[in-house]
Amino acid sequence: MTGSSTGFTDADAQAALLTASELGPGFREMASDNTSQPLPCDQQSPPLDQQFQPVAKAKTDLVSSNRQAYLSEEVIGYNSAATADQALSAGEKGLSCRRATVQVNGKPIVYRIQPGQDITTRVGVTVDKSLLWTVRTTIVNIQLVATKIGAQLVVLSFAAPPNADTSALPNPAVVLKAALAKVKAHI
Repeated sequence: MTGSSTGFTDADAQAALLTASELGPGFREMASDNTSQPLPCDQQSPPLDQQFQPVAKAKTDLVSSNRQAYLSEEVIGYNSAATADQALSAGEKGLSCRRATVQVNGKPIVYRIQPGQDITTRVGVTVDKSLLWTVRTTIVNIQLVATKIGAQLVVLSFAAPPNADTSALPNPAVVLKAALAKVKAHI
């Protein structure tokens, strides 16, 4: 695995992102909000990319044609594997509470966060560490996966309204494996 992101650029990170066509029929790219927010359980700390300066970063947001499912993928390269470890640890801390109230568009939204699960051995690709959180609100359910591969972090968020029928959507485990394999091919 890559121990350093030396030479890993924003263009490399962008090339490593899944595209709408790779995700499956009925998905399209939508405008990404690249503003960083503090994590729900550590709102007093700055956002992670302010705490741990990336050397490369790219993000894509994909939406299903019926707007019932969303995938956000972010590939972040750091100057070392140690920095990526620190960022992932800070991310764990920022998602370590069971409940948090977050301001979203000026409204308080209660996040119910299930404890993170280590899914490293289940992602189907050799990685350093992969963690899964399930976050529920009244307006959206989110599966958040943060994976460390050397000096890179890959963060995928699968989101859908609580009552959405997701049975016809791509399997998140298959999407995760494809995303991680593509990142590994670009580092």
